[in-house]
Amino acid sequence: MTVRVTSEESGRGSWAEYYRDLDTLPRILEYFNNMGEFIAKCREHFAGCNILEVGTGSGLMAIYFSQMNYSVTGLDRDPDVIASNQRMNAMLGGSVRFVVGDILRLPFRENAFDACYHQGLMEHFDPPEIVAALKAQTAVCRRVIFAVPTIRWKGGVYGDERMWTGQRWLDLLAPFRVIDIFGMAYNSLPTRGCNMLGRRLTSHRPAWLYRKLALRSADEIGFVIEAGGRESGGRSAESC
Repeated sequence: MTVRVTSEESGRGSWAEYYRDLDTLPRILEYFNNMGEFIAKCREHFAGCNILEVGTGSGLMAIYFSQMNYSVTGLDRDPDVIASNQRMNAMLGGSVRFVVGDILRLPFRENAFDACYHQGLMEHFDPPEIVAALKAQTAVCRRVIFAVPTIRWKGGVYGDERMWTGQRWLDLLAPFRVIDIFGMAYNSLPTRGCNMLGRRLTSHRPAWLYRKLALRSADEIGFVIEAGGRESGGRSAESC
């Protein structure tokens, strides 16, 4: 689950200032508790050990993966965010290579990485930029795992997030092959119940139906994509 606040609510003037507050054990533990489901999906779908994170945020997830024996590169366009990441990397004994760069013009060769991931990033862009950024990622990475808030999101916002339905996100992904769709932040009791039943039932069709019901009400939605989608005749996951 993503924690977002407006600049007015937080009193912070930049993302770097926001992420610098994630440097105490209580805040770090809260962060990983919120990110547990997304981290599990990343590890399930990583297509190798050479990993890229774009939009590094606090840097904590990249540092975690580096300590799980992945070779991790983290990229962000804000030099202050990268400087904060590097301090956290040194403090926690990580081995991440953090670099400044533009997600629309990634400074890496084709197929340089096995997988790329990001969470709470794409909703800050307009549709043409989203597609362009994901195309840049699938050019340098075999597979991309990412999560975004949906229109049902009840947390705070920083100021420019696009809160769309899961279906609208899926429509934007027509140029890609969608190989998995997953939900996060099931905040209502019925939705949590549907998700739990879907994960525990052993009969395939009832389990699928409960998971799909939960997915439609998820406050956050995640996708796993590769190059080559519906526009090029590739197979895609079912609609959410």
